[in-house]
Amino acid sequence: MMRLTSRWLALPAIALAFGMACSGGSPPKAPTAEPTVALDAASMTAGYAGRGPFGAGVTTIDLVDTSRGTAENREAPALAERRLPVEVWYPAAPGVSAPEARDVPLADDGPYPLVVFAHGFSSFRRQSATFAQHLASHGYVVASPDFPESNIAAPGGPRLQTVLEQPDDVSFVIDELLARGEMPDGLLAGAIDPDRIGMSGHSLGGMTAMLTGYGTTADPRVRAIVPISPPGCMLGDDRTEGPATPTMVIGGSRELIVAPSSIHDAYERAGVPKYYVEVIGADHARFGDFDITDEELGDFVDEASRGDLTEDANAIADATGADLSACEEGGAPPGDALITGERQRELMRIAATPFLDAYVRDDAMAMRFLHEALPSLAGVRVEMDLGSD
Repeated sequence: MMRLTSRWLALPAIALAFGMACSGGSPPKAPTAEPTVALDAASMTAGYAGRGPFGAGVTTIDLVDTSRGTAENREAPALAERRLPVEVWYPAAPGVSAPEARDVPLADDGPYPLVVFAHGFSSFRRQSATFAQHLASHGYVVASPDFPESNIAAPGGPRLQTVLEQPDDVSFVIDELLARGEMPDGLLAGAIDPDRIGMSGHSLGGMTAMLTGYGTTADPRVRAIVPISPPGCMLGDDRTEGPATPTMVIGGSRELIVAPSSIHDAYERAGVPKYYVEVIGADHARFGDFDITDEELGDFVDEASRGDLTEDANAIADATGADLSACEEGGAPPGDALITGERQRELMRIAATPFLDAYVRDDAMAMRFLHEALPSLAGVRVEMDLGSD
């Protein structure tokens, strides 16, 4: 049994501080735009950074998976089902007040692509609401569940090893959202295009995205994934084999919770096409909607895990075939100047939005932006491997 320090993992118990204070086949390829069409990088960058043409609606749905149970956890008894409250953002008619409006009508230009977002360890479904609102304004439905065993309010406390159950939770959420989209009535009637599904997630949620995109737990309906700050050191080769899902890994150069080298390891394990976007001066926590730096987190990871961090990490390694020695590496030493959380999240949007447009929507100009404009964007370092044609 190896020992782990508290500064290595998933979105640690940021939510605790926050609460106290307040595919089966070949990878899809986007078509190539006509070379005579000019790429207006400046206006596209501004467009990806800012709100899109839609308003952002939001609703909450309570899902119950009766086919799978929830394990006993410390003092909390086992349950025969898995309960997943889900926050769903969706395109609303233009003019809906920002940042979101609850239960307003769906815009009538659907169906829209679906993106499932996975929260981090000891966090919650609204941890990245601004990112979800942004995607909704750009014409996406975004579903973000509270995972039954890793969210901040999980009975018995959040557990790390339950990330292994979360790909099945994601698939269940997709099933339920598609079913609601096919109903003739209801807020989400006609909302979702079943052939255009993507996924993102932060920290432990980034690992959930990797497990949903690769290996034995992959959901072939997911066309592309955006893992943000995933702990790649917890992924073994057997969990990243099989057909490749287009992947964009995003991380920060000043991360102290997950080492930048561990985030880059997730990129190394991904199949092609793949992209790595390092946001210069970004830390871990503030990819979510948290105004707290990594340095200010203190011992929240240890407090949230209640002493089970090492045991849970070893259980994950047993299942994934990971070598956890890489997880012992510390975070990034001071180097790049720390940027604001607002700028950090803006650069994340500028990278993630065109990636989803390119690989989920088959948007040719978005693909050109990724290849021609993103590498020279101030504030990021970009690697990519597109494979051979």
